[in-house]
Amino acid sequence: MGDDYTDEVPHRDNLQLVSRLGKADLLAEPVQELVECGAEAVAYLCTACSFVDGVAGERALRERCWRTVRSGR
Repeated sequence: MGDDYTDEVPHRDNLQLVSRLGKADLLAEPVQELVECGAEAVAYLCTACSFVDGVAGERALRERCWRTVRSGR
């Protein structure tokens, strides 16, 4: 049986890594690719990225996904 935990990210500063991953503009391209493939719904979930920039950062991620999905229709 395996561990019940996710392996540690091999990066010296996990907060720095998560801070870069949680930028709303980084979502545009992968979300657009999903829309172009016919996705009718897109969900994004990353607890760590949500914590880094707080409520405002979480809102920016959601809004960026929403705008990208809407523009692809």
